[in-house]
Amino acid sequence: MDLPTKPWLRDDRVVVIARQTMTREFWARVFKEERGISPECFATLDEWVGGGCAPNPCLVVLYQSGLVKTDALAEVERLSAQAAHSPIVIVPDNEDPSVIVQMLAKKVRGYVPTSFSLHTAMQAMALVRAGGTFVPACSLIAAHHAPVDAQTVVQKSNALF
Repeated sequence: MDLPTKPWLRDDRVVVIARQTMTREFWARVFKEERGISPECFATLDEWVGGGCAPNPCLVVLYQSGLVKTDALAEVERLSAQAAHSPIVIVPDNEDPSVIVQMLAKKVRGYVPTSFSLHTAMQAMALVRAGGTFVPACSLIAAHHAPVDAQTVVQKSNALF
């Protein structure tokens, strides 16, 4: 099922930030083949900012791999400040529900884990670009069914008597 989106234009500016060269080249090729546009690719947020980043791209994609939670959140906070008027999509290798919620609080509008198909990822990015928000329900449902801490169970059972 295709989501409703705005058509992509050749002059749409998409920024991709990914540490690994192969990942940047992959996303550049995907956007070219799927949407007919050539994204601006950078290894780091500092490289994008230091390169005199043009304001307000129509989409900023940040690929996060192998980062601990605090580093990932700090990077997103810096990106949110720099790209205040652009929708941000995070492509992480982490599906921790608490991280997702914290990133949404930092103005991230798309959270597309690397476990998703390429088709789903591109549809999610198109949705975000059109003004929507994409968060995988399966990741948030996992938080609802998370195992309960044993100490909490003991406290609740003692409260009954």
